[in-house]
Amino acid sequence: VRAGTSSVAESLRAKIQRNVDKNINAKFKDFYKTEEVCLSLSFNTNSISFMVRTGDGESLKLSERSNGLRWYLETFLDAQANDVNGKNIVYLLDEPGVSLHINAQKELQCLFKDLVEQDNQLLYTTHSPYMLNLEDGGIHRIRAVVKDNEGFTKIYKTAYDSKIAPKHQQDTLVPLVNA
Repeated sequence: VRAGTSSVAESLRAKIQRNVDKNINAKFKDFYKTEEVCLSLSFNTNSISFMVRTGDGESLKLSERSNGLRWYLETFLDAQANDVNGKNIVYLLDEPGVSLHINAQKELQCLFKDLVEQDNQLLYTTHSPYMLNLEDGGIHRIRAVVKDNEGFTKIYKTAYDSKIAPKHQQDTLVPLVNA
């Protein structure tokens, strides 16, 4: 027991960490495999700090980790905290893979698939070929979004629609070709 803490407080801290391990760390490993990541808590007199421990044992404050990992973890925690199973939530995400490593972009597809399998809907924009899920007829779920000369946004039923102006076709097709 640390100086100035009671056994009740120490037991509560241990219980909180066990719950973090069970409800966050164990589940997060199913979706994020780029590196081993575990959240741990540091208790101070009036605050709790989240630390991120990697497989090599190094711990950093969450604020010292990359924007991509923080975004990924935040999205995962939001889904866990709000118990999205069967609630038919619509997720609208703008460029979710922007700050993520290529492998993490691919792994994000697992989290997205899990959210959709829980009866939620997911719409996101991307320019990354690694963020396109082409499995199981996925090409038919992809839409091209093009801003016209007047600044209006047009959404096409397919990414390869013949109505897309030639100057925009390459921009919309490059991620698909690369995928």
